[in-house]
Amino acid sequence: MSDFVHLQVKSHYSLRSGLPTPKEIVDAAYKKGLKSVALTDKNSFFGIIKFYNYAISKGVKPICGVDFDIESNLKGLTKGLLLAKNKQGLEKLFSLSTKSYLQANKGIKINENEILALKDDIIFILPSDNFSDYKSTDIQDGKDFVATIEALKKAFSSNVYLGVTNYSDGPYDENSSNLIKFCSDKNIHALALNDVHFIKQSDYLNHQAKVAINTGTHLRSEMENPSCSKEQYFKTFDEMKSNHKEDLLLNTFEIAKQCNVFLSEEEYFLPSYQIEEEISLAQHLEKISKERLEEYLKENEKLDKDIYRKRLASELKIITEKDYPGYFLIVMDFVKWAKQNYIPVGPGRGSGAGSLVAYVLSITELDPLKYGLIFERFLNPERMSFPDFDIDFCIEGRDNVIEYVKNKYGEKSVAQIGTIGTMAAKGVIRDVTRILDKPYGFGDKLAKLVPDTPGISLLEAIYGEVFVDKNGDVYIKGVLDKNLQGLKSDEEGNVSKDGKIIESLKNSISKNTNYTIPTESNELKKLREEDDEAAEIIELSLALEGKARSIGKHAAGVVIAPNDIHEFTPLHFDEETNSLATQLDMYDVEESGLIKFDFLGLRTLTVINNAVKSIENIQPDFRLKSIPFDDKKVFKLLKSGKTKGIFQLESRGMVDVVKRMKPENFSDIIALVALYRPGPMESGMLDQYIKRKLGKSEVTVQHPALRKILNETYGVFVYQEQVMEAAQVLASYSLGDADNLRRAMGKKKADVMEQEKGTFVKGCEQNNIDAQKAEEIFENIETFAGYGFNKSHSAAYAYLAYQTAYLKTHFTSHFLASVLTSEQDKTDKLEPHIKDCGVMKVKIIPPNINSSNDIFLVNKDNCIEYSLAALKNVGRKFVQDICEERGKGKFKSMMDLASRVDLRKGGKRALESMAKAGVFDDFCNRNEAISMILKVLEASDQIHSSKETGAVDMFGDVNQVDISGYEINEFTESELLNKELECFGYYFSQHPLTTIRNSISSRTKPINKLQASSQEKFLPVLIHKKRIRQKGSQVSIWLEVSDETGNLDVSIPRELHDNKKELFKENSIVMLKGKFSHDDFREDARIRMRASDIMSIEDSRNHLTTKLCLEIDRANMKKIGNGQFPELKELESDKGVDVFIRISDEKLNLSSEFKVDNFKISLEDSTFEKLNKLFGEEKYKLF
Repeated sequence: MSDFVHLQVKSHYSLRSGLPTPKEIVDAAYKKGLKSVALTDKNSFFGIIKFYNYAISKGVKPICGVDFDIESNLKGLTKGLLLAKNKQGLEKLFSLSTKSYLQANKGIKINENEILALKDDIIFILPSDNFSDYKSTDIQDGKDFVATIEALKKAFSSNVYLGVTNYSDGPYDENSSNLIKFCSDKNIHALALNDVHFIKQSDYLNHQAKVAINTGTHLRSEMENPSCSKEQYFKTFDEMKSNHKEDLLLNTFEIAKQCNVFLSEEEYFLPSYQIEEEISLAQHLEKISKERLEEYLKENEKLDKDIYRKRLASELKIITEKDYPGYFLIVMDFVKWAKQNYIPVGPGRGSGAGSLVAYVLSITELDPLKYGLIFERFLNPERMSFPDFDIDFCIEGRDNVIEYVKNKYGEKSVAQIGTIGTMAAKGVIRDVTRILDKPYGFGDKLAKLVPDTPGISLLEAIYGEVFVDKNGDVYIKGVLDKNLQGLKSDEEGNVSKDGKIIESLKNSISKNTNYTIPTESNELKKLREEDDEAAEIIELSLALEGKARSIGKHAAGVVIAPNDIHEFTPLHFDEETNSLATQLDMYDVEESGLIKFDFLGLRTLTVINNAVKSIENIQPDFRLKSIPFDDKKVFKLLKSGKTKGIFQLESRGMVDVVKRMKPENFSDIIALVALYRPGPMESGMLDQYIKRKLGKSEVTVQHPALRKILNETYGVFVYQEQVMEAAQVLASYSLGDADNLRRAMGKKKADVMEQEKGTFVKGCEQNNIDAQKAEEIFENIETFAGYGFNKSHSAAYAYLAYQTAYLKTHFTSHFLASVLTSEQDKTDKLEPHIKDCGVMKVKIIPPNINSSNDIFLVNKDNCIEYSLAALKNVGRKFVQDICEERGKGKFKSMMDLASRVDLRKGGKRALESMAKAGVFDDFCNRNEAISMILKVLEASDQIHSSKETGAVDMFGDVNQVDISGYEINEFTESELLNKELECFGYYFSQHPLTTIRNSISSRTKPINKLQASSQEKFLPVLIHKKRIRQKGSQVSIWLEVSDETGNLDVSIPRELHDNKKELFKENSIVMLKGKFSHDDFREDARIRMRASDIMSIEDSRNHLTTKLCLEIDRANMKKIGNGQFPELKELESDKGVDVFIRISDEKLNLSSEFKVDNFKISLEDSTFEKLNKLFGEEKYKLF
């Protein structure tokens, strides 16, 4: 082992410098024989816990420090290397790191006074790099630096050192030598530093690439003007001896001896929860839990009191033994505050819904015994596990709850959890392409070859399945690749990154069907091998993947410390949210002993809350908690598939499953939430459940003891809790041990499972179950356990699903108005819900200046009034100003609006959007309104400017202001629809196809009537978007199209696109021909189309239509001149189609059809205009 220690080492968490991970730093120290190593990231501690824990596990002493940038009037004090001697010193550095981020946000560095104030518990190392810009003679003289040295000695006493770097091949330069002598004269010892930025010298290019990515420069620039030397790699003691004096190297070890930071292991810290009584928190929790349970039992006299009391006592015993009463009380407190302040809270989330204590404390809303939920799934007494309540709050009130927690426990004790964004597979390819100054399109093409699988690594994208073992080694399953140097394989066919490849690899792989051998058709792999430009990008991307790219804040995680949070974690400033967050991520926060609380925002709670408020306007005594959970009308709605807006049940795929399953009770909804996932669907569990439920397949169980456990799921293991109960009943497992079995089955570790199997079989035998039968049961449970879902979570979310279904069933308008309001900031998401209003027979009132509001509201006629704030470019605050003024009286004209509301706050774009939507239709037509906007804005500006300055109102009666010259004809129907598209984000009044549907052959079907078919059919559509994707030489072209009934994805052959490119225009109506199939790549399995031809609507009429049929009653015979068609003579054409007349007589209940001899009619647009005028759109059809 070496007596040298690297005391200045940066990890990839120093975004603008540093490449290795904390693990790679420790591994380098371990392999090079160093007894200790430091981590000193720039101004921060993002990786300190990972570094500390891994170093301890490897037997390497961790030294915790930081490299600060300093603002100082003292000469030579521009940077400082600070090492913590103990835990107190580390806490001081944490606090100063937080301050550095806060000040950096204002463009200020840590100053000398803040550094000097640290004093005890810190070792200060003054880097020689600070003096590189000074003349050697100045350093030799030293008078300019006396004040600096004296100030440091006064603050840190004997804990001040000079850190000397030397990146040359030879001895110290004159500056360094003079510095060493000057400091020695002042009794300051020198030591050797290398300011390590990367592990191997060959990593220099990769490091500079990371710097270029994180600073927005190019690699060429970073190589030509480097900020670090090629020598700044993790050198061995011998390599350091080549250009450092040995005593300076040995001094580093003396420093290491002084640094003894010990972080607590398996210890957690909660804030103090204050209670008035002089009893323990456990006693207080027991007292209020029992009181509230008795209140519940009194209200529900039919419940078995003994069972509930025993369950509560059991839970309280486990909670107390694990010392978690404070946690339950803290969660209870902020949930209680939220409810008291009318902030909706979810019924539960995750396994926490399985706790009776949580239920009686009103943390959750489901009685766990009623639904068969197990406490041990939440808190296992058999292993070290911390309770983790994830609490859903209404989105609009979530931040208020966090603010309450800050006020209660102190701003200095509460913070949101930080996150580290790393370079992912697709992103790193694009980043590397940019820094190499390659064409964006080339990098984009490579990035798109990476599958969209969440979390996929670049290695996996190139070679197939990849995993990381418990030591962090990268394994590639099924790979033999000459380009990957130094791989090794074990007997099972796993290839690791160290060692040599063994010849038996392919034979080993072939024995295990889980391993896949990549084929030569892998395009990314092929490009890496055959295209030098692609290979350059891919190699650099592989080196940088997983490195830190950005810092941010967790969406929901919050930590509450017992005192100043800097004792546990430093903070950073999140620029996106303008707030502080921990530098430690969620895993390291828990490792440090802090408890994570998840405050999640759930849109559905906001929807429910707003719907209930609306309902209370017409039914003040309505209480959502009192609704029955066996309402037949609710289940009738679900069976119909009209589940848009219903929590968890609204995706297309789920709609199909709901219609197939035909839910009849709340338990079926719980099962729906659990089964609609890839595992159960792909394994056949879902199909098996449905068949058994509908009586199409026999319900069987492997042992009579399983009947009660599996009764509600028709003999199918759907829930993880069922696995636990089965182990308890059959093999006498405790529920804690059963939870461990459940976890083991989920992870599928062969050695663990073999051991568990023996325990299970032995337990079954003791219960008189044959060993062979026990093995069969175990294997069956093991098969389904991997797909089983947390029933507590399913039940809690099914609870919300039922509530939303109940509201949609019984208070349809109010519920849909609330759903629309929740999406009004995202106009692209409104259209499906507007269509759902049509399905549910709810009328939408167009936006109007004198009736619409800033949200969707239900009027006295039970119709929904469109929100003005849902229009594009119209802000909610502007609409609120309009509504407030309208309360004093309706607006009489646009000029009246201009005088009473400051239209400058909305601006030209808002007014244009409102005009296009028909908001001002009471005053003038839409074309006129648009034409008046500039004049109205100018008038509003003058009026409100005058009011602000106190000037005389020059306009007098604004309604008399001259607006002549604005009498303009209204837009045509098609122009009006296009204007609607611009302001609503979709066609509001009607789809463009509706206006011409009668002029299209009735042989075509609308999108919502399509079914998979190998037979080619015709489909009239509006083209919304065209997407062209290229993978190598392959080009795929997709259209997003729609009609008045729905949307569709259409695949277009490249040849068809190239031959008829002029027809593939966005916002154009065309006729497509092709085949239809289920889209297996979408979770909703919707229909998609593969087109074989495209034509204009005009051409399609002649191509598809053979006759025109007029439906006329006898009273209207005169309109066609008793069959002579005088009005239509001008449309007669030899190239037209035959005309048929169907005459009906309602009185006689007779009808007849005949062909008009010697008369053909052309299919021009003018024909249909004439027919519409004479007979109406509903009186003719094309065949």
